Amino acid sequence: NGSDADANAALALVFQAEMEPELANQYYEKALSARSKDARILNNYGSFLYQQKRYKEAYERFEQAAEDNLYAERARVFENLGMTAVMLGDRDTAREHFDKALRLDRQQPRALLEMAELSYEDRHYVPARDYYERFSQLSEQNARSLLLGTRLAKVFDDRNKAASYGLLLKRLYPGTPEYQQYLSEQ
Repeated sequence: NGSDADANAALALVFQAEMEPELANQYYEKALSARSKDARILNNYGSFLYQQKRYKEAYERFEQAAEDNLYAERARVFENLGMTAVMLGDRDTAREHFDKALRLDRQQPRALLEMAELSYEDRHYVPARDYYERFSQLSEQNARSLLLGTRLAKVFDDRNKAASYGLLLKRLYPGTPEYQQYLSEQ
Protein backbone atom coordinates (compact mmCIF):
# COMPACT_ATOMS: atom_id res chain seq x y z
CA ASN A 1 0.00 0.00 0.00
CA GLY A 2 0.91 3.68 -0.04
CA SER A 3 2.66 3.88 3.33
CA ASP A 4 4.75 0.82 2.39
CA ALA A 5 5.84 2.66 -0.73
CA ASP A 6 6.96 5.63 1.39
CA ALA A 7 8.78 3.39 3.87
CA ASN A 8 10.52 1.46 1.10
CA ALA A 9 11.45 4.66 -0.75
CA ALA A 10 12.90 6.08 2.49
CA LEU A 11 14.90 2.90 3.10
CA ALA A 12 16.15 3.03 -0.49
CA LEU A 13 17.53 6.54 0.16
CA VAL A 14 19.19 5.36 3.38
CA PHE A 15 20.89 2.42 1.65
CA GLN A 16 21.88 4.69 -1.23
CA ALA A 17 23.53 7.09 1.24
CA GLU A 18 25.26 4.17 2.97
CA MET A 19 26.73 2.95 -0.33
CA GLU A 20 24.66 -0.25 -0.38
CA PRO A 21 23.57 -0.25 -4.04
CA GLU A 22 22.05 -3.76 -4.08
CA LEU A 23 19.82 -2.99 -1.11
CA ALA A 24 18.95 0.47 -2.40
CA ASN A 25 17.95 -1.02 -5.74
CA GLN A 26 15.82 -3.66 -4.03
CA TYR A 27 13.91 -1.06 -1.98
CA TYR A 28 13.37 1.25 -4.93
CA GLU A 29 11.86 -1.69 -6.82
CA LYS A 30 9.64 -2.51 -3.83
CA ALA A 31 8.51 1.12 -3.53
CA LEU A 32 7.67 1.24 -7.24
CA SER A 33 5.78 -2.04 -7.17
CA ALA A 34 3.44 -0.36 -4.66
CA ARG A 35 3.27 3.00 -6.50
CA SER A 36 4.62 2.66 -10.02
CA LYS A 37 3.67 6.18 -11.13
CA ASP A 38 5.06 8.11 -8.15
CA ALA A 39 7.22 10.83 -9.75
CA ARG A 40 9.26 11.46 -6.59
CA ILE A 41 10.22 7.80 -6.23
CA LEU A 42 10.90 7.52 -9.98
CA ASN A 43 13.11 10.63 -9.93
CA ASN A 44 15.04 9.42 -6.86
CA TYR A 45 15.46 5.97 -8.38
CA GLY A 46 16.63 7.58 -11.63
CA SER A 47 19.21 9.61 -9.69
CA PHE A 48 20.40 6.43 -7.98
CA LEU A 49 20.73 4.62 -11.33
CA TYR A 50 22.59 7.64 -12.74
CA GLN A 51 25.02 7.48 -9.77
CA GLN A 52 25.54 3.81 -10.59
CA LYS A 53 26.30 4.78 -14.22
CA ARG A 54 23.24 2.82 -15.38
CA TYR A 55 22.31 5.66 -17.73
CA LYS A 56 19.78 3.93 -20.00
CA GLU A 57 17.75 2.69 -17.04
CA ALA A 58 18.06 6.08 -15.33
CA TYR A 59 16.78 7.79 -18.47
CA GLU A 60 13.70 5.52 -18.54
CA ARG A 61 12.88 6.30 -14.89
CA PHE A 62 13.27 10.05 -15.45
CA GLU A 63 11.02 9.83 -18.50
CA GLN A 64 8.35 8.13 -16.41
CA ALA A 65 8.72 10.80 -13.70
CA ALA A 66 8.38 13.57 -16.30
CA GLU A 67 4.94 12.25 -17.31
CA ASP A 68 3.49 13.60 -14.05
CA ASN A 69 2.58 17.17 -15.02
CA LEU A 70 1.74 18.09 -11.43
CA TYR A 71 5.00 16.93 -9.85
CA ALA A 72 6.52 19.95 -8.05
CA GLU A 73 10.11 19.00 -8.93
CA ARG A 74 9.37 18.50 -12.63
CA ALA A 75 12.02 21.04 -13.69
CA ARG A 76 14.62 18.96 -11.87
CA VAL A 77 13.42 15.83 -13.67
CA PHE A 78 14.09 17.50 -17.03
CA GLU A 79 17.49 18.63 -15.76
CA ASN A 80 18.18 14.99 -14.83
CA LEU A 81 17.01 13.85 -18.27
CA GLY A 82 19.43 16.35 -19.80
CA MET A 83 22.36 15.16 -17.67
CA THR A 84 21.58 11.56 -18.58
CA ALA A 85 21.27 12.37 -22.29
CA VAL A 86 24.74 13.98 -22.10
CA MET A 87 26.12 10.75 -20.60
CA LEU A 88 24.40 8.76 -23.36
CA GLY A 89 26.09 11.01 -25.94
CA ASP A 90 22.88 12.60 -27.24
CA ARG A 91 23.61 16.33 -27.14
CA ASP A 92 20.53 17.47 -29.07
CA THR A 93 18.16 15.64 -26.75
CA ALA A 94 20.15 16.94 -23.77
CA ARG A 95 19.74 20.51 -25.00
CA GLU A 96 15.96 20.03 -25.41
CA HIS A 97 15.67 18.71 -21.86
CA PHE A 98 17.77 21.51 -20.34
CA ASP A 99 15.74 24.03 -22.28
CA LYS A 100 12.51 22.55 -20.93
CA ALA A 101 13.96 22.47 -17.40
CA LEU A 102 14.84 26.16 -17.63
CA ARG A 103 11.42 27.06 -19.03
CA LEU A 104 9.87 25.42 -15.96
CA ASP A 105 12.38 27.00 -13.56
CA ARG A 106 14.90 29.62 -14.68
CA GLN A 107 16.95 29.24 -11.48
CA GLN A 108 18.66 25.90 -12.13
CA PRO A 109 22.43 26.26 -11.97
CA ARG A 110 23.23 22.77 -13.24
CA ALA A 111 21.05 23.16 -16.34
CA LEU A 112 22.47 26.66 -16.94
CA LEU A 113 26.06 25.42 -16.75
CA GLU A 114 25.31 22.50 -19.07
CA MET A 115 23.65 24.83 -21.59
CA ALA A 116 26.64 27.18 -21.35
CA GLU A 117 28.98 24.25 -21.97
CA LEU A 118 26.96 22.87 -24.91
CA SER A 119 26.62 26.34 -26.46
CA TYR A 120 30.37 26.95 -26.08
CA GLU A 121 31.20 23.61 -27.72
CA ASP A 122 28.93 24.55 -30.63
CA ARG A 123 30.68 27.94 -30.90
CA HIS A 124 27.49 29.78 -29.95
CA TYR A 125 29.47 32.12 -27.75
CA VAL A 126 26.88 34.80 -26.98
CA PRO A 127 24.24 32.39 -25.60
CA ALA A 128 27.06 30.49 -23.86
CA ARG A 129 28.09 33.68 -22.06
CA ASP A 130 24.47 34.48 -21.13
CA TYR A 131 23.90 31.01 -19.65
CA TYR A 132 27.24 31.23 -17.88
CA GLU A 133 26.47 34.61 -16.33
CA ARG A 134 23.08 33.37 -15.11
CA PHE A 135 24.82 30.32 -13.65
CA SER A 136 27.41 32.52 -11.90
CA GLN A 137 24.69 34.59 -10.22
CA LEU A 138 23.06 31.48 -8.77
CA SER A 139 25.90 29.20 -7.85
CA GLU A 140 29.37 28.86 -6.40
CA GLN A 141 31.99 28.22 -9.07
CA ASN A 142 33.45 24.74 -9.43
CA ALA A 143 36.49 23.55 -11.39
CA ARG A 144 34.43 22.91 -14.51
CA SER A 145 32.66 26.27 -14.46
CA LEU A 146 35.92 28.15 -13.86
CA LEU A 147 37.54 26.44 -16.86
CA LEU A 148 34.55 27.42 -19.00
CA GLY A 149 34.78 30.94 -17.57
CA THR A 150 38.41 31.29 -18.68
CA ARG A 151 37.52 30.03 -22.16
CA LEU A 152 34.60 32.42 -22.58
CA ALA A 153 36.63 35.35 -21.24
CA LYS A 154 39.26 34.56 -23.88
CA VAL A 155 36.67 34.43 -26.65
CA PHE A 156 35.41 37.87 -25.63
CA ASP A 157 38.96 39.17 -25.17
CA ASP A 158 38.48 39.91 -21.48
CA ARG A 159 42.02 39.29 -20.23
CA ASN A 160 41.37 40.40 -16.66
CA LYS A 161 38.45 38.04 -16.22
CA ALA A 162 40.37 35.19 -17.87
CA ALA A 163 43.29 35.78 -15.49
CA SER A 164 41.13 35.98 -12.37
CA TYR A 165 39.23 32.77 -13.25
CA GLY A 166 42.58 31.10 -13.94
CA LEU A 167 43.87 32.23 -10.55
CA LEU A 168 40.78 30.86 -8.79
CA LEU A 169 41.22 27.57 -10.61
CA LYS A 170 44.84 27.40 -9.48
CA ARG A 171 44.02 28.32 -5.88
CA LEU A 172 40.87 26.25 -5.34
CA TYR A 173 41.34 23.28 -7.68
CA PRO A 174 45.09 22.82 -8.25
CA GLY A 175 45.00 19.02 -8.58
CA THR A 176 42.08 18.77 -10.99
CA PRO A 177 41.99 17.71 -14.65
CA GLU A 178 40.30 21.08 -15.31
CA TYR A 179 43.33 22.96 -14.00
CA GLN A 180 45.67 20.78 -16.08
CA GLN A 181 43.49 21.51 -19.11
CA TYR A 182 43.61 25.23 -18.32
CA LEU A 183 47.43 25.15 -18.15
CA SER A 184 47.63 23.34 -21.48
CA GLU A 185 45.48 26.05 -23.11
CA GLN A 186 47.72 28.94 -21.98
